Amino acid sequence: MPQHPESPLFCRQDVETSPPFSTPAGGQVSSLVHLMNAQFLPLSMKTEATLSVYGQLGNHAVVRIPGRRLPGLILQADTVAGFLTQLQEAQACLRSGRAQRADAELDMLVDMLEQWYALIESRLADAGEAL
Repeated sequence: MPQHPESPLFCRQDVETSPPFSTPAGGQVSSLVHLMNAQFLPLSMKTEATLSVYGQLGNHAVVRIPGRRLPGLILQADTVAGFLTQLQEAQACLRSGRAQRADAELDMLVDMLEQWYALIESRLADAGEAL
């Protein structure tokens, strides 16, 4: 990920640890992360927001964006690129009549999405919340 502040993919990671706070469902969230909201916005439209982070930060992060009822999953750009490559491979297989290969590619992608969804459910359960 680019570390240059003017890059559209730059993400400041000022992680502050704070005392746990209660969520609307009575769970506990123990850390806040201030991030630049660079998703699909020109540099002049970036804003700072405080996100609720569930669990430890890593390659995937379960977060709740202010104003949203359900949490989301932050993925690294290389993970998204790999997912896209697999989808393109499955599409090419379907178009060339290699249905078994396409099916195998799609099975892997479905499995990955199921794992990510289970991660979201698990992190919320750890905080005493549910989808």
